[in-house]
Amino acid sequence: MKLKLLFSLILGLIILIIIIQNVGDVPTKILFWSITLPHIFLLFIVFIIGLLIGIMLTGLMTKKPPKELSEGGKE
Repeated sequence: MKLKLLFSLILGLIILIIIIQNVGDVPTKILFWSITLPHIFLLFIVFIIGLLIGIMLTGLMTKKPPKELSEGGKE
């Protein structure tokens, strides 16, 4: 458990350093729109989307199928 926490803190620190170093504006195309926003904001959005997808996939993969109730008792 302690190793997992340490790894998470180091990974978070690395992500924070990368985000802080990228503060310039970048043009971004989303389908038909083109917007200019700070690179730090774009990286943060992409990170959050990836985090949410990872949480959702983990939740889908760890769900157990519901127990089926057999009618008529033991067979």
